[in-house]
Amino acid sequence: MMSRTFAPALVAAGVLYLAGVPANAGNLMITQFAGVQTFNAPGNLVLADSGSFFQSFDSEGPQNVMISFSAVCSTSGKGSEATSIQIILDGAAVYPTNKADNVFCSVGGGKGTKDGLNTNAIITAVPVGGGTHTVQVTVTPLKGGISRIDNLSMLVWN
Repeated sequence: MMSRTFAPALVAAGVLYLAGVPANAGNLMITQFAGVQTFNAPGNLVLADSGSFFQSFDSEGPQNVMISFSAVCSTSGKGSEATSIQIILDGAAVYPTNKADNVFCSVGGGKGTKDGLNTNAIITAVPVGGGTHTVQVTVTPLKGGISRIDNLSMLVWN
C-alpha cells in the first residue's frame, strides 16, 4: 500500500517529467486535389490545384514522419486489372508502395472507370533527415486496365 505522502510526490514527479517532454507533433504537409485523373499508362498524380506533381515539407532534424495518402480509386477491366500507386519520397518509393504486389484498388466488377469506386488509404512511417523533402505519387495501371483517381488527400506529420 502506498503512503499518503508518497502518492502526491509520485504524481508531482510525473507531471514535472511530462512538462519537460516537448510536444512537437504536428502537420508538416497537407495537400488535396479533387480533380479526376485517369491513366492507361504509368504517370504522376497532380497533387494540388496548382497542377503540381510534387509537394515539399521541412524537417528540423532526423525523425520518423507519417505519410498518409487516400483517394477515391477505381480500375476498369474484366477482372484481373488493378491500380498500383507509389509514394515517392526524395526519389525513392516508400514501403509498402515499393513492393511489386502493391495494389491500391482493382476492378469492381464493371467495365467502366466509375465502376467499383471506393476510397482507399495507405499510411506508413518513414525516417527522414533534416532539411527539405519532396513527395510525389505515381499511378500504374496493371494488366491493361484504366486507372481512375479522384478526391485525393495527402498528409505528412511527425
